[in-house]
Amino acid sequence: SMDALAEFRVQTNLYTAEYGRTAGGVINLVTKSGSNSVHGSLFEFLRNDDLDARNYFALPGPKPPFRQNQFGGSLGGPLKLNRTFYFVDYEGFRQRQSQTVVSTVPTEDARKGAFSGLNAVFDPLTTRVNPQQAGAFIRDRFPADQIPASRFDKVAEKLVALYPQAQRAVLANNFTYVPVRKQREDIFDLRADHMFTEGKFGYVRYSFNDND
Repeated sequence: SMDALAEFRVQTNLYTAEYGRTAGGVINLVTKSGSNSVHGSLFEFLRNDDLDARNYFALPGPKPPFRQNQFGGSLGGPLKLNRTFYFVDYEGFRQRQSQTVVSTVPTEDARKGAFSGLNAVFDPLTTRVNPQQAGAFIRDRFPADQIPASRFDKVAEKLVALYPQAQRAVLANNFTYVPVRKQREDIFDLRADHMFTEGKFGYVRYSFNDND
């Protein structure tokens, strides 16, 4: 969480010995600690379809719904003055976003086995040796490139039936749908600092991140 950071540093070369060797950069994040006074924060970041422009590819009709909330807070203070301190923070993220997806599904003719004007369709049951070319085979073409319904595979028929109907009479990009993408994230940190003597201190920290 942003409210949990006291320091953010990026090193790109000439690392100290504690980091060894690496081909990329080194990113250091230092979390906040408590102090002798109590400090805290609260925040909420909001986005929704009332504030955003309409997707250019969206279907006609009402604007697809969009809800996004990012919220949280932090609190730090003393457990024992000048000696022991605590710091806690939490951040939540919730998003419900409609996404416009343009896809391709079988046309009505394709469902009926009609491929006239698209591709030549040959009957695999008529495969035979080509008498005019050694080692080659030939097949008979279906009349008008129409596969008879009696030749449809029963499993394939059930699979094709699972596809939605095409919305436009074109071969590709003929179906648009708007699924809702859901995202949830919860983050929190717990930190305790203790000053043993002047210049000598230690801390323990527990961080949690759950994302669905």
